[in-house]
Parts: sequence; C-alpha cells; structure tokens
Amino acid sequence: MAKPSSANIQRVADKAHTAVDKAADVAEATEVKARAAASDVKAKADETIDTVKAASGNAQEKVTEYVNENPLKAIGIAFGAGLIASALLRK
Repeated sequence: MAKPSSANIQRVADKAHTAVDKAADVAEATEVKARAAASDVKAKADETIDTVKAASGNAQEKVTEYVNENPLKAIGIAFGAGLIASALLRK
C-alpha cells in the first residue's frame, strides 16, 4: 500500500479548511438573519402589546362610564351574567 504524499495531505487539508470556512460563513449569515427576524418579531409584539393595553384601557373607561350612568342596569346585567355562569359551571 502506498503512503499518502504530503502534497495529497495538504490538498485534503486545504479542502477541509475551505469547507469549514464556507460552513462558518453560512452559519454567520443564518445568525444575522435570525437576529433580524427576532428583532422584527419583538417590535411587532411590543406594538401589539401597546395596542391591547390601549384597547383595554378604553374598554375599562367605557364600562366605568356605563356603570356610573346606569347603576341599576349594571347590577341587573351582572346578576344575569352570574346566573348564566353558575348554570354553565354546574353542567
């Protein structure tokens, strides 16, 4: 069996080095894309949270205003909702 020459060993080492460099470049590009996507998702999530908080605050203000203007109706609605909830929970 013939011994591999140092030239062949060097060629194989060079090819392996090139392959590792290409893999590192691909990994780096993938990381950059993943970080950008994560940043976009975070920005959209923050925007959605702000929108939900604003809507929640508006809904709370409307409910408070309605209860202050119609206290007896509000008590009746709460009582009816309680009856329906308890009937559903019994089943």
